Amino acid sequence: MDQDHHALEIEQDMEIVVDNREIHDQSENQKLSYEEIEFQKSKGVTGTELINTIVSNSSTFGKRTLFSQEKYLKKLKKKHLHYVELRYPSLHHICDYAYELQESRMINLRFDALAYILNSSNITASSRTLIVENTKGIVTC
Repeated sequence: MDQDHHALEIEQDMEIVVDNREIHDQSENQKLSYEEIEFQKSKGVTGTELINTIVSNSSTFGKRTLFSQEKYLKKLKKKHLHYVELRYPSLHHICDYAYELQESRMINLRFDALAYILNSSNITASSRTLIVENTKGIVTC
């Protein structure tokens, strides 16, 4: 992963004395077509390799300012590199997920309202409680 990160970075020492006035957004600026990019993806090319291929086939990348190059790379990374963040499931995450999935199923019960209900009911770990609810188990989990 660390190598991939360095492969996409632009040299900071390079002094660029250009501007973007001569760069126009045209489809001819990218030599790769949409179909060729999709074919690369279907072959299983990594996101980093795909970004490097797209940048090397761009006729305007070298003419851009350093800021513009970084912005272009950031856009390509967001589009072609995918990250997954695994988190420990807490009641807050479960409630948010269920609320985003289908609000009507949760009878529009947000996490803060659920916290208020649980706090007001004064339920402790050893208490015996009868709960009748209509949120498909969110209150009882």
